[in-house]
Amino acid sequence: MVGNKITKFYNNMMKKLYLLIIFFFLFYSSKSAIAEQKAIDLNPIKETSVVPEKNTQSQYISYEMVKNLSLDDALEKFPSYEKETYILGTDEGPITEFRIRLLNIFKPDEIEQQEIKITEITWQINAEENLTVWYHLQKDQWLPIDHYIWHKDSLF
Repeated sequence: MVGNKITKFYNNMMKKLYLLIIFFFLFYSSKSAIAEQKAIDLNPIKETSVVPEKNTQSQYISYEMVKNLSLDDALEKFPSYEKETYILGTDEGPITEFRIRLLNIFKPDEIEQQEIKITEITWQINAEENLTVWYHLQKDQWLPIDHYIWHKDSLF
């Protein structure tokens, strides 16, 4: 009889413990989803300055097709999917995970001077991937300085 009461008590406590674990799991999952949504909302690529041209691209391209072209020539031949111009290291052109490669080209003290003009062009290279090419204004001409191929669903 006493063993029966202990068993019932134990089973009742285990049910409550399982419910508590499930509650915490659901609560934690919803907080993670909210945090992930905030991260998506704060995506610096989506927030940064002007994107005057979007979705004008009519064909897929490759880096080989634009790597030796100036910005004007590249855009004349291949209208871009996205275009953005900014001063590197400012609020409009922060060094983000997406732009970290530019630290291999420019020194931190150069970036701090806030005089580096960059145009960032993104093209679709296929149904799954995008190509971003960074152009730097050098002697009145925009020349390509680096590129990055990335999956279209990537979040930076």
